[in-house]
Order: sequence, then C-alpha cells, then structure tokens
Amino acid sequence: MLAELRRVAAERGKNPASVKLAPWVLHDLRRTMRSGLSALPIAEHVRELVIGHVRPGISGVYDLYAYLDEKRDALELWAGRLRDIVESPPANVILDRRLEGAHWVLPRDRGRLAGRHTIPRGGRSRM
Repeated sequence: MLAELRRVAAERGKNPASVKLAPWVLHDLRRTMRSGLSALPIAEHVRELVIGHVRPGISGVYDLYAYLDEKRDALELWAGRLRDIVESPPANVILDRRLEGAHWVLPRDRGRLAGRHTIPRGGRSRM
C-alpha cells in the first residue's frame, strides 16, 4: 500500500519519500465501519450486531431474532457509503444532492428505498 501511495505522490509531482503510512491493525477497519454506521440511518442495536456484538443483558437472553434483514440493509447502506467515497456514480444512477449523505439509487429502487435510506439535512436519521 505504501508503494502505491508513493507512486501516486510521484505522479502528482510530490516527493514520494515524504509519504508516510501510519501503523494500523485490522481492528481499525472494524472501528471505522462502526463509526461510519453511526452516520447512517441504522438503529443502534443493529449497528452493534453488524460488527458481531451480542445483545447485552436480558434482551440477549430473550430476543433470539437474527435481524438478518436489518443487518443486510445496514451493510447495503455501508457499501453505498463506501461506493460514494471511491467512485463516481454511473450514468444510470440518480444521486439526490439535496440530501446529506445521499447514496446512489438505481431508478428501479427509488420507490422501495424512498424515505428509508436517506439522511435529511442536519445528519439526523429518520429511523
């Protein structure tokens, strides 16, 4: 990864030797994801389940529901957020720039996702 960052720096006319990569561990990726999930309209307990935490206390004993659909939705939102960071949207995708944190929506999904997978101005979730 450091070699790639230095290559990009050289392409931009910067000194590749000045590029440093801070040490990190795999857990940093988990922390980054969990923090990113907090910025999306995902319920707190689902965020915790996505990263593998069990429900604490009595709810962990009595609530045996797997939350598969909720976790899937959360991971789809996270994938959309990552896609927003690294790619430009393709021509067949609509991005509503009026919404903070807007994610790509394929035209066929507009009705299904309406009001559910967006973050209104101010960054507060509708969930």
